[in-house]
Amino acid sequence: MMTKKKKILVLCGMFVLLVATAVLNFLITQQQSPAADDGQDVLASANFFTQFRSVRTSNRNEEVLYLDSIIETTAAEFEEARQTAMDEKLALVANMELELTLEGLIKAKGFEDVVVVVGAETEQIIVMAKMPELTAENAAIIYNVVYEQAQKAPEEVKIVPIE
Repeated sequence: MMTKKKKILVLCGMFVLLVATAVLNFLITQQQSPAADDGQDVLASANFFTQFRSVRTSNRNEEVLYLDSIIETTAAEFEEARQTAMDEKLALVANMELELTLEGLIKAKGFEDVVVVVGAETEQIIVMAKMPELTAENAAIIYNVVYEQAQKAPEEVKIVPIE
């Protein structure tokens, strides 16, 4: 068993590593390259995908916590609300799984980076892919993947090119 002094040293070490990680993360993301505009576009594109995923994950975590708090309510008068929350949570999990599957499959088709959003309230799927422009070939590749996994009609799939 660790002594109190060792525990304090381990916690202090972990805190120092956490602060160092935060500082490095800040410096890396805020650093502007003196390279040409193309380098800045690549950085902005990479930041878009990273930031989008981060915000999406944060929002989903909050939503799941909210639904869990409703599900954990034990009063009998909240039975309908609990059932609705369970249904919404199952739909959210299914959408998250579909997004992850579509993102992986589209990347496997040769796209550098992709973010997929499956609408909770709508039947629309939005695919944001890193590409200079949307060509008919790229649209067909992406749509085929979406159709195979989600059986969505073309008017229910929106493809957005991100440079």
